[in-house]
Amino acid sequence: MSIGGLVAKLALVKSQKPTQKCERCGLHYPKDAAVCTHCGNLDDRGLNELLEAIEFQRESNRRLGLLFAGLAILFTMGLVILAF
Repeated sequence: MSIGGLVAKLALVKSQKPTQKCERCGLHYPKDAAVCTHCGNLDDRGLNELLEAIEFQRESNRRLGLLFAGLAILFTMGLVILAF
């Protein structure tokens, strides 16, 4: 990474507000907010829908990660076979 890239990353990190983890939904929200920006105005039904959506997204991300790992292994095996 170049020096310019490091400076840009540092500026981005400094510009982010401090966050805290919500005990209700588990997501992070700004510390200066009175209630969680994700679930603070949701009833129990809305919270359950949010939690289901979060779990679906995490499962989708896990599957995508496994797919990319498998493809990387196959690609590496192909390169090894071609090298011999």
